[in-house]
Amino acid sequence: MKNILFIITLTAITFSCKETQKSEQIVNEKIETSQQIKNSTLPKTENASEKSWMNEISLNNGSKWEANPETTEGIENMIQAIDQNKLKAVTDFQELGIKLNNEKNYIVEKCTMEGPSHDNLHVFLYPLINKIKDLMTVNSVTEGSKITTNIQAHLEGYNLYFH
Repeated sequence: MKNILFIITLTAITFSCKETQKSEQIVNEKIETSQQIKNSTLPKTENASEKSWMNEISLNNGSKWEANPETTEGIENMIQAIDQNKLKAVTDFQELGIKLNNEKNYIVEKCTMEGPSHDNLHVFLYPLINKIKDLMTVNSVTEGSKITTNIQAHLEGYNLYFH
């Protein structure tokens, strides 16, 4: 009886270790892939032109990249949030920034894209993330209006590269 319990315990430990190793390997691969994407797709300089991402992004052999539905939904929600807001005060722009940031977080959380389509999504999203951060901390209506217009133009570029 002790031998059977010993064998069962040993088997359970061995199986458990293999599963842990597999999980760690998957996590490490995702981290490496994410880091490679980050390093290969970020704009070269922080002060690059507002449309520099358009010089870095590419099409899928002349066609738009297939995006997961949640990404497209998040982009559409951002466009609607801008269109539906009556932006009159600094706080209106800051609150819009928070709404856009929540949608950006939704996109990042729900992203299932991989490979070149994912790489190109990073090229699109990175400057957008910075613009949203700027909007959340805007100090004047003029600045807020300029950043919002810039974000809206950026979001409209999504449909040029993704469907």
